[in-house]
Amino acid sequence: MLDLLNGSLEVNDAIVSGRLEVSGNVKDVSRMFLAIDILLDASSRSPELQELASSFEADRETRAARWSGPSPEAGYDLFADREAHRRLLARLDLLS
Repeated sequence: MLDLLNGSLEVNDAIVSGRLEVSGNVKDVSRMFLAIDILLDASSRSPELQELASSFEADRETRAARWSGPSPEAGYDLFADREAHRRLLARLDLLS
């Protein structure tokens, strides 16, 4: 979430890379993404959210050590890797 808040990661990239996963029915998923959008929009104007993000950032190394996914610095192009695209669709149970 911190990478989303500080702008170093886009929501689409977070989803494709597996760093952000939302599941549920369409209505619930839509609500979750709306909440994320509101949070990201409000964070630039809310000192309380900025302070909270700063406290999480201070503990970032500990949390990063637990992350086993791809490096966010590596970047990701969904359409450049068709097999990764197929795996993502399969993981989301979107293949027929």
